[in-house]
Amino acid sequence: MANPVPFGATVSDAANPSENGFIVGDRGQVYLTGLAESGKLGVQWGKGGDSQCQVSYQLARQHSQDITANGIQIMNGRCL
Repeated sequence: MANPVPFGATVSDAANPSENGFIVGDRGQVYLTGLAESGKLGVQWGKGGDSQCQVSYQLARQHSQDITANGIQIMNGRCL
């Protein structure tokens, strides 16, 4: 199992890195809003090349099992 992204790392839309930035919480969890249906997220926790990665994502359809009753979509991603 891979290690989670460190607490306090920043996550942003790789296509618009200057737009909304989000902070990684405990166990590598992050809550994001305003994303396109699919794309890549840039993750950074330091200044070196070994302190950043990208995660590809594809949002589920509206009636997917991966969406909670209150509309939160849960997914796992792997840093590449």
